Amino acid sequence: MSPARPPIRIAVPNKGSLAESAAGMLREAGYAP
Repeated sequence: MSPARPPIRIAVPNKGSLAESAAGMLREAGYAP
């Protein structure tokens, strides 16, 4: 049995396209920005 995992936390830098692409991936994954 695997231990319970905490919610995934992703650090998103607020820098131009990096932040946009990261936010897009989060939205596609079902996470709210």
